[in-house]
Amino acid sequence: MSLYIGNDKIGSLYLGSTKIKEAWVGDVKVYGSGDPYNPLNLPPFTIRCKFTQGYTPTMGDSQTLVDSTENVWDIYKNSTDWSLLFAVDYDLVEVLGANTSSCTDMSNMFFYCSSLTTVPLFDTSSCTNMDSMFHQCSSLTTVPLFDTSSCTDMSEMFQECSSLTSVPLFDTSYCTNMSEMFRNCSSLTSVPLFDTSSCTAMILMFHGCSSLTTVPLFDTSYCTNMSNMFDHCSSLTTVPLFDTSSCYNMSYMFRDCTNVQSGALALYQQASTQDNPPSHHYKTFDGCGSNAVTGAAELAQIPQSWGGLAPG
Repeated sequence: MSLYIGNDKIGSLYLGSTKIKEAWVGDVKVYGSGDPYNPLNLPPFTIRCKFTQGYTPTMGDSQTLVDSTENVWDIYKNSTDWSLLFAVDYDLVEVLGANTSSCTDMSNMFFYCSSLTTVPLFDTSSCTNMDSMFHQCSSLTTVPLFDTSSCTDMSEMFQECSSLTSVPLFDTSYCTNMSEMFRNCSSLTSVPLFDTSSCTAMILMFHGCSSLTTVPLFDTSYCTNMSNMFDHCSSLTTVPLFDTSSCYNMSYMFRDCTNVQSGALALYQQASTQDNPPSHHYKTFDGCGSNAVTGAAELAQIPQSWGGLAPG
């Protein structure tokens, strides 16, 4: 149901007992209490957080202790740039809700919040930069399906999130930089098939993901740098036949992926014979498959200049 005042569309608040979810006044979108992104009905540029007992936060423009609580605060920052808002705050335990519909920059927002255990779904539809957003949030076990449809930079977004076991299928169709996105996520066992068709940089993307056993065949047709992409992924069992036609740097890409059973030789053969072979391939397959019978056999056929054991 839609209502209008002049040319302004009104919808989704309440009309009598009828629940109306959204309202537009000019170009401004207003939500009723049914908004899944803001169920606490917080005002714009406000985030509600739980901190350790006795801690008084100082970040943002203002801090208000929520009634009848001792450690829950509403933090207000009147800006679309929320980068570094909670950076290196060891006392942040839980995010309870937020009104972030206008925020465009969340880079380093929770950087090194090592006590943070829970974050809810909040509105990230306008955010273009999530670089290092949850970097080193080592107590975080799950994350919701944020709207990342506008985001172009997700580099280091979950780096060192060592308790994270899985991640949802984020919309990464506009993301150009995924370097170090999951670096040292040592508990991560699988990842979905992200849309990487726009991505040009995947440096160290899964470096140190020691529990990762398989990875999907990502679209790497525009990726120019894959160096260290799976470096030290010691549980990985197969190497997909990625498109390396645009890549100039594959150095250390599968170094010390010691349990790989197959795929390394096929990827080497493809990359080394393409029209423009990568100019940087130092130790691409160094130690790759060395603990697996079939993997070691492939490694013996890859030349030393690519990190293999064969002459050349």
